[in-house]
Amino acid sequence: MQFDDRLELVGMRGRFQTGVVVSFDFIYDDLKRYYSQTSPQGAYAVIERAFVSEGFQKLGDSDYKHDTMNEAMALKIIADFAKKEKWFPVCIKKVIVSPNVPNLDISNDIRAFYTDDEWKREKDAEYGIKVRNT
Repeated sequence: MQFDDRLELVGMRGRFQTGVVVSFDFIYDDLKRYYSQTSPQGAYAVIERAFVSEGFQKLGDSDYKHDTMNEAMALKIIADFAKKEKWFPVCIKKVIVSPNVPNLDISNDIRAFYTDDEWKREKDAEYGIKVRNT
């Protein structure tokens, strides 16, 4: 099955009702070989421009979310990008398109419920003393 055939098989499913998250990772040595020997990290800026221009929000170096896009639309954007940017298909280590599940990150809840404020104040004071003494 061709990648383009897969585009026809996916669509708006219940799990993508809150949009998509696209995450990717590169093989650094391949970026140096096929993208740029002197500035391989520039590939991230190229992808950022492409995804942001399609309405994605940048979450991190290689993570983007779109609150209203479905899986098929995201796959089409990735396919179009791969056709245009010849280095992309040979440099990727992984590309993941997953449902945007806003409540997967529970870090705020952990901080709110389990932060020991007294312990934190003590550590902050220790750090402040160390910073002033150095």
